Amino acid sequence: MDDKVMIGLDLSRRAQHQAVILRPGQPRPETRRLGSTAEEFEALVASAGGPERCVVVMEPTGMAWLPVSAWLIHRGCTVHRVDTRSAHGFRKIISRNVKSDRADAEALARMPTADPTRMRPLALATPSQFSLDRLVRMRADLVDQRARVYLQAVSTLEPFAPAMERLFGKSDRFTDARRYLMRHYCVPMDAAEAGVEGIRAALAAAEVDDLEDGELEAWVAAAQIDTALWRSMVECGRCPVDFQLLSFQVGVHLDRYEELTGHIEKLEDKISEVHRHTGLAKVIESLPGIGEVIGPAVLGAIGDVRRFPNAKAFACWLGLTPRKNQTGVSDRAGQRMSKAGNRLLRRYFYLAADSGRKSDLDLARWYFERTTRGMHHNAAITAIANRLAHRIYAVLKRAADGDTKGYTFHDEDGAELSKSESSRLVRERYPSKRARAAQAKKQVGRASNAQGKGQSKDSPRRSDEVSTQPESNPAPT
Repeated sequence: MDDKVMIGLDLSRRAQHQAVILRPGQPRPETRRLGSTAEEFEALVASAGGPERCVVVMEPTGMAWLPVSAWLIHRGCTVHRVDTRSAHGFRKIISRNVKSDRADAEALARMPTADPTRMRPLALATPSQFSLDRLVRMRADLVDQRARVYLQAVSTLEPFAPAMERLFGKSDRFTDARRYLMRHYCVPMDAAEAGVEGIRAALAAAEVDDLEDGELEAWVAAAQIDTALWRSMVECGRCPVDFQLLSFQVGVHLDRYEELTGHIEKLEDKISEVHRHTGLAKVIESLPGIGEVIGPAVLGAIGDVRRFPNAKAFACWLGLTPRKNQTGVSDRAGQRMSKAGNRLLRRYFYLAADSGRKSDLDLARWYFERTTRGMHHNAAITAIANRLAHRIYAVLKRAADGDTKGYTFHDEDGAELSKSESSRLVRERYPSKRARAAQAKKQVGRASNAQGKGQSKDSPRRSDEVSTQPESNPAPT
């Protein structure tokens, strides 16, 4: 890089961008302000001596980096997009007491010279991968919004119907039946007056039939408790709350919830369409724990997996590798994971690992051995996520080279298994804690039943023996 011109570009969303140009042999850097027009970028590249000499370094400021980097790469420049935390730490080294656009841009320009081994040219994603990434992020944002609306709707009941509010958990399924009950029978007096049969008839007329066993009875019982709480205050006209307001608030929240649900369903259809268009849907979904939700997120965020030199670098990029804490002869193991990179993707990898251990024999054995030795569930799942990242890298690397067979399941002897056979063997050999507890309870029940049957068989025999024995002291006649 001795003959290259380093350009640090501090991007801005509202104002002009700040550029710092470091030329070979020139001690003082050149600064320049520029907008987001092609003419200004062309002038910047020309001042550096042409695109073949330009090395541009920038941070991922929102999505402002995309049009700038796309134009520069198309023009022939080398572009590096560095992590914000790394750039911030390096800037504090070279200008400890100064925080400005110019200082940030100069730090970016000096990073390739200071640490060239960690700089990788930016590779832009294909349109399909870019679309998947944006759609998946949008879907995750809407799902989070819907979860908040659900909690808001449930918390609306608290000052009006505390017993009914307690029927909802933080992550319960908000089924059509539950939404119907909340929309039409959130007022305790109305629900108590209608009763179980009246509400069941209303549900049947509305063609809502996804109620769980005992759910309607619990709703009416809670309504009766809340009605008893407010009855005397309502009758004397001293009730401090207006139950019509409750109906209005709940209706607003439910309308918002159903609106978000409709948007999410549209997004899922679009994601599925783009996902199938990539040609890697079956490959990525062949892996344990990867399905129609996580698969598009992985492909959209990763892009071309060949930009990572090995699986370890890929796991580091995901933030699934432990931090290093070493000094002298001390090397502390068991550190927390670095949590670098894409937060949403890291969360999906955790969910995929928790699901994948239930279908893959190797992952199930690894999890079972560690947790039985005392490792916490979360730590074990995080470690499995790291192992899963290595497998995803291998499968996608083979797919990039033309092998689209995907992932195959094997037993301990190396024999190939189907996914259903592997899942069955996992359930048999490595049952979950709940399954082991249920099995132990069942064995205790069988033992007690067998003991009871044994006593019932022996008791007539013992009573006969006692009755046939002669009395030592017969009663006098």
